[in-house]
Amino acid sequence: MKTFINYIKLLFIISIIIFTSLARSQDMQTEMAHFIQGFHDYKQFNGNVLVAKDGKVLFEKSYGYANFEWDIKHSEKSKFRIGSITKQFTAMLILQLAQQGKLKLDEPLATHLPDYRQDIAAKITLRQILNHTSGLSNYTQLKTFRDEYSKNNYSVDEFIRLLCSDDSIVRTWH
Repeated sequence: MKTFINYIKLLFIISIIIFTSLARSQDMQTEMAHFIQGFHDYKQFNGNVLVAKDGKVLFEKSYGYANFEWDIKHSEKSKFRIGSITKQFTAMLILQLAQQGKLKLDEPLATHLPDYRQDIAAKITLRQILNHTSGLSNYTQLKTFRDEYSKNNYSVDEFIRLLCSDDSIVRTWH
């Protein structure tokens, strides 16, 4: 009988720990939802949120619209154009590869991008690109960029062939 009572006590303690943990988790999720909803309500946030710790999803929710014009709401399947946010990570990876001896910062761009316009790629080094001293213009400043190019999902190779090798486009940059 004593073992049975100890067993019940142990189950009771475990269930209290589990329920307390779940309640704390629910409180945290509620707090996150209220916090982010506040930004969304003030039109300061529109998108998806995923908070994870140690591989476990703690909170996930979509806010607002992926396309306002077509009234399409965000979902876990929404895709985002990430723009320049990857530049710092790309630079770090390039520097790590250079440190490992897998590439050299002073070798020409043509070494790694053979489809890039060769008369330009042969003169520009990876170091110049990282330092923003290559002299390349910003292709997003092309007058036709938004209407003709920005809405298409090009592969890297297609993008290079189209926007980094065509004489008519390269000429408009200079």
